Amino acid sequence: MNNKPGKRRAPSPLMNSMGARVQDISPTFVSSNSDVKHSFEVKVDDLEIDPNQSRKIFSDESLLELSESLKSYGQLTPILVRKKEGTRNKWVLVAGERRLRAAKLIDMPYLLAIERDTDSDVVSLIENLQREDLKPVEEAMGLKLLSENRGWSQRELARNVGKAVSHINGMLAVAKLPPDFLEKVIHVDHVISRNVLIEIARVTDTVIQNELCKRALAGDLTILAIREAVARGGEKRPRGKETDKQKTFSIKPIEKAISNLSLKNIPSLSTAEIDSLVKLRSLIDKILEN
Repeated sequence: MNNKPGKRRAPSPLMNSMGARVQDISPTFVSSNSDVKHSFEVKVDDLEIDPNQSRKIFSDESLLELSESLKSYGQLTPILVRKKEGTRNKWVLVAGERRLRAAKLIDMPYLLAIERDTDSDVVSLIENLQREDLKPVEEAMGLKLLSENRGWSQRELARNVGKAVSHINGMLAVAKLPPDFLEKVIHVDHVISRNVLIEIARVTDTVIQNELCKRALAGDLTILAIREAVARGGEKRPRGKETDKQKTFSIKPIEKAISNLSLKNIPSLSTAEIDSLVKLRSLIDKILEN
């Protein structure tokens, strides 16, 4: 019996070639310890929409267009998902709800996905903020929820979502408006601008604010109209720290002087007097704009 170990065979030329190719392309693959996740296919039926998703309204027309694009060209951008706690093979959508809705319209069984298990709430909001059609109320509620969940100050929130602190301040003020009003704003047909909503939110008199909310829903409200309503109601608009000169200023002498003018005397005004009135009117316009 021959107990001598057999002679080891040298690797075939084919295996040598494949090994060299693997070495060549290995740097182009994502390593196992990378922060970047691999994409994978997920069943559409295994996906759930996050109830805290900031976007609430989706255009039927745009969804149909997207579904046609998916049918013709396939999915070009993966959706972002996170694992659903306490279940197996179930996922919660982080970003890409339009793609999911469009896929359901054409019965696509699978979508390409990337797992995002950290900062998913921040990523979801930022993905929506980067879309121009996100409504101001949706943005306001998303920022409020993110601030509450993370315990962030306005400055921290601004830094993390890439917005100015003044913008965050205005949006969080909008989020404090009556919930029933905000719900109606999301579904109203006409556009209620971000600036109008912020201006309404700054009104401290609840009676005036409620009336302004009704006018906004009716489509009959502008920034100037809000300020006029506040002035008629005798409410002082919140401003920066007043100086002593501002505290003692009164509009009554000017109002009295103008009301004492007689229309029959106006044609006899000198050029200098007319110039003064024009300057006064310009000054009044500037005051009302602030």
